[in-house]
Amino acid sequence: MNLVEFFRDDIENEMCVPALFELLGVSYTGNRPLALSLCQKKPHAKALLAAAGLPVPRGVVVERGGAPADLALRYPLMVKPAYDDASGGIDAGSVCHSRAELDARVAMVVGEHGMPALIEEYIDGREIHCAILGNDPAIALPLYEMQFKDGSVDNDGRPMPKIITYRAKWDPYSRDYYAMESRCPVDDLSPAVVSNIQAIALRAYQTLGCRDYARIDIRVRP
Repeated sequence: MNLVEFFRDDIENEMCVPALFELLGVSYTGNRPLALSLCQKKPHAKALLAAAGLPVPRGVVVERGGAPADLALRYPLMVKPAYDDASGGIDAGSVCHSRAELDARVAMVVGEHGMPALIEEYIDGREIHCAILGNDPAIALPLYEMQFKDGSVDNDGRPMPKIITYRAKWDPYSRDYYAMESRCPVDDLSPAVVSNIQAIALRAYQTLGCRDYARIDIRVRP
């Protein structure tokens, strides 16, 4: 059962472990190397999802030099490292409401994380997760919601936007960790909305070449 998420402290090497299994003819569970690599590279995954007709937020990838002056995106904007996962590089300052905040955040992501920044239009909605299990057929499991608590602040006293930060996932000693709570199943969405979310999740799973199991995270507009 492959639970490796990095090797030698490098998340880029995650895909190399199942690749080695395949070269050695060792059976393993979970996604194949290409799918694992794609899902760590947000711009590449987004391009494939968009090409398949799936809804993704408008955005742009920025390297050194900062965001273009004629950035045709609507504020607030979400800024995250382009090649990371598990909410790496995401905190209360990731949602920007002005050009000054945006420039500072892009400079921080590019400088401290050593990779391009992905800028996207922030979707201020509910955070719904859909787990997928199996292959023939793949099955969408009951939906799971991360509910955000109003009035929450992080350890630095900054108001918490409705996002799952790195600390919210991994640091039980942080305020972020207690700024949300989980709920499953989600029982207040109409059957049509639930069916649509599950259908989108299954199409994303197939588009990215996933296998055995995965989780698709979706933002639902009000």
